[in-house]
Amino acid sequence: MNNPYAAAMTGTGSARNIDTLLSSRRAHSEDGSALGRFDTEESAPLLIDWMRELGLRLACAESLTGGMIASTLVGVPGASDVLNGGVVTYTDAMKTKVLGVDEDLLDEKTAYSPECAMSMAAGALQLFDADVAVSSTGVAGPESDLGVPVGTGFLGCATPYTMQVWPITVPGERTRQEIREAFTRGAIALVLRTLIHDRDKGHYE
Repeated sequence: MNNPYAAAMTGTGSARNIDTLLSSRRAHSEDGSALGRFDTEESAPLLIDWMRELGLRLACAESLTGGMIASTLVGVPGASDVLNGGVVTYTDAMKTKVLGVDEDLLDEKTAYSPECAMSMAAGALQLFDADVAVSSTGVAGPESDLGVPVGTGFLGCATPYTMQVWPITVPGERTRQEIREAFTRGAIALVLRTLIHDRDKGHYE
């Protein structure tokens, strides 16, 4: 069976446009400074189109973004062909109850940890019977929490083959809205990067 990722790279399909987009600008940096240049008005439709071409389904597990990732994707026509669902688990208790994040992990590492982001994404992958799941967790402010500065957190992305996590720090004095928007931009970029990683590894053959 042909690799659908490879097939999607032919002609002028979405995958080629995505490669061009990601290679032409920095979609992510650990200090968050590049996130503002990754416009969801451009990246979200590319993600939806590419996942539709591949027949893949997406799920979202959100904390500080409060549903903004899912909402951004739903704003794209045809999102129903890709998005299985999403959940906002704002408290530790709901992260455990809904997504299966281990209580001991939350006690030891806190919700503001890469381990939590990865566990949230893995939980959403199973909960929504999806092919790809993305998660967000962090501190939106206006004050730090558990010693974690405002604008700091993690994004996670899970597929049956890959688990990736990105540390995010949004620099400067930003509003809660601006921080949530930055994490949303980063989340879409992370899903694109993860799909490219799986494609380049030859999965889905």
